[in-house]
Amino acid sequence: MKFKLEDTKAKRIAFNRKSDRKYNWSSTIPWDIFGYEFDTLDMTSDFMSVTEVLQEAVGVEPDGLIGKQTLQAISEFFRRKHQYWNPYTGNIYSNSELSVDKIHYIKWNGLDIPIQMPESVGSLRHDLDLHPTGNFSAKDRVLDSIIVHWGGLDPEHLHRVFSNRDASSHFGIGLDSECRPYVAQFIDAAHVAWHAKGANETSLGIDICQQPLLKWLGHYTNRGYDVRVISNPAKGYGPEKILSLDPRIAKLTREFLRTLTFAFDIPHSYAKDHKLAKQPWSGILGHSNVDAKGQGKWDVAPWWNDIQ
Repeated sequence: MKFKLEDTKAKRIAFNRKSDRKYNWSSTIPWDIFGYEFDTLDMTSDFMSVTEVLQEAVGVEPDGLIGKQTLQAISEFFRRKHQYWNPYTGNIYSNSELSVDKIHYIKWNGLDIPIQMPESVGSLRHDLDLHPTGNFSAKDRVLDSIIVHWGGLDPEHLHRVFSNRDASSHFGIGLDSECRPYVAQFIDAAHVAWHAKGANETSLGIDICQQPLLKWLGHYTNRGYDVRVISNPAKGYGPEKILSLDPRIAKLTREFLRTLTFAFDIPHSYAKDHKLAKQPWSGILGHSNVDAKGQGKWDVAPWWNDIQ
């Protein structure tokens, strides 16, 4: 049954064009697998017929409207074939290509982005959702960078902090109450998180949920963290002495940054130093690299070598 809003050809074309601006599905759906070349199609009645064939193949009502339901069905279609479609890049992976014991998913526009992160390194959780209580901007965007911060004592603590402040990030990385490393997704990756003034529009924000200041030494050692007092290797960025980064958090951060750049086609290149980087920003940066407002940010300069 078609919605009344899309009961004419013109309105159905308008729906698909708007949906395509949001999801970019005209470029990412593997049309050739379904027997078509999208380059030869435009969003006319002929295209509607092709769309209906696609929808029948993936098991949804063939109404000619490509929205979230159809895109989710495409993902399920490939999973039944033991393959994994990335709706952001259009890439399709097999089990052997991902070569991990469990497939994790990042949310982007409510769709599943498959990532290859070994269970031995850490897990991915979605139960610390900031959408009901946090702050973010929902905009269509293309990603080109990842900005790393530190925030909170652990991901659950950071979730509580973000729920009461005009700030947010997409992910938090830390240890749970049993010292098991995990990534928490706070905000849908398609949305703009409020994590770095002037650099939010095209970036993903990640918070390492461990504090570097010495006053937190007792807090972390009493909870089983592997931390100690060390000399700050980033001269001029923070105090002379800091806490080391727990190696489990460091390992998971390295792995997650690698898989995140792969999943969203972001350059896997790190800023060379901790100074303000030249724009346009791209790749993996610390907050100090994008501190164009001169706020004195030094995250995460002391731990930069640990997360590469």
